[in-house]
Amino acid sequence: IFSLKLFKILFMLFSSSLLNPMPFLFVGSLSISFIDWIRSPNFLFASVAALLSFSGPFFPFFEESKNDSDFTKSKLSDEQLKEMPDNTELLKLSGLTNVNLQDWRSAKKNFETVLKFLQQDATSWFYLASCYEHLDDLISAKNAYLKVIELRSEYMEAYKNLCIIFIQLEDYDSAIEYAKKAEEIDTEDCIYSFIAGTAYMKKREFANASNCLLQSLNKNPK
Repeated sequence: IFSLKLFKILFMLFSSSLLNPMPFLFVGSLSISFIDWIRSPNFLFASVAALLSFSGPFFPFFEESKNDSDFTKSKLSDEQLKEMPDNTELLKLSGLTNVNLQDWRSAKKNFETVLKFLQQDATSWFYLASCYEHLDDLISAKNAYLKVIELRSEYMEAYKNLCIIFIQLEDYDSAIEYAKKAEEIDTEDCIYSFIAGTAYMKKREFANASNCLLQSLNKNPK
């Protein structure tokens, strides 16, 4: 509690954006000093990511997430903006950190809270779907990935993950449908033909499976 309160003060003092590493680094160091081992990794990871301007492996979609937040906020009424907690961006950042720590339950809680206020944030939906997937809640993951695609029709990672979930759920027709939709958007990636071929094999439609797998091979002969 102490570190979170201090962070909010430092956040206002040091930076108007999340790209300043100082608040995260300082609070992370204090957390270690106070033997707050639960929170300190989050702040220290965030500090490293900020130092890398979020271009490193920690948060590959951070800029997309920030753009989603800005877009969503532009659609909210003044009353809705007043009701939004001050720490919404901090919750997103904490969620991204927990994803990289593979703390899926904490990340799920973070993104579920964020999406109560930023319901049009496609990137938060994507990470929430990933949390559900890792927690073996495939139905919720499916619905969340569908929401991502509804909000951003060219979010290709969502198509890939969604198709795999459809296969796991034995909904092979839907896997084929969305693999073909994705292939219309990205004609170069061989994965969608491979997914469709796999789904056709599960359906025992071997001629269609063979055609799709050959298409995949032609796109990536290595």
